[in-house]
Amino acid sequence: AGLLLCVSLASCEMKDELRGVGEGASVVGYLDLSVSVNASQNEVARAEVSGGDVNVGVLVSADDFPVTINGVTDATYKKEYTSYAELKAENGGKVELPVGDYTVTAHTNVTLTNEMSAPYYEGTQAITIKEGVNAPATVTCTMKNTEINLIYNTEFRTKFQSCKIKITGGTTIINVECTDLNDGDQINPKPIYALIPDGVEELRIDVWAVNEKGEEVHE
Repeated sequence: AGLLLCVSLASCEMKDELRGVGEGASVVGYLDLSVSVNASQNEVARAEVSGGDVNVGVLVSADDFPVTINGVTDATYKKEYTSYAELKAENGGKVELPVGDYTVTAHTNVTLTNEMSAPYYEGTQAITIKEGVNAPATVTCTMKNTEINLIYNTEFRTKFQSCKIKITGGTTIINVECTDLNDGDQINPKPIYALIPDGVEELRIDVWAVNEKGEEVHE
């Protein structure tokens, strides 16, 4: 009888532990999530030419950022939204989750690559869901790549006809070729957003420029 009693008690304890884990769990709480872009980075510089150079600030919205909720207490649990806007539209933005610990990740709605034409933002936040409690949490996304602007000044354009530029930091980060330094689009190129590997503290910039005599100068 004692053995049967121990088995019965152990079975009840296991059921209590499992009630708050996985899909269909009876013990749940609620996540009230906010996703935003770091305020100091939430403006993309854009150059427009209309009778002169005009800089226009473009604010970045996180509404189209995909959101993923990964379980920590239950590592098999995963909930995904194609966008933050979709999450906000579901139950007024409150996500029902089994009690436990999670990480929430949101990021720009593209694949992060070594060289991009726009910033890439990403953020992760740890959260804990308790029974019947509404848990507010904010995921603040920061820029994961680095904006690089290449500016060819008047002296450089006067001395050289064309150039090749390589920027390295552990590995090659950017390769740029300017074939005509009198071409307006090549003189004032759009910013490049490069992914610099972790741990890199120094960048090397190699310039191969061809002068009017056809001679190549390397600096």
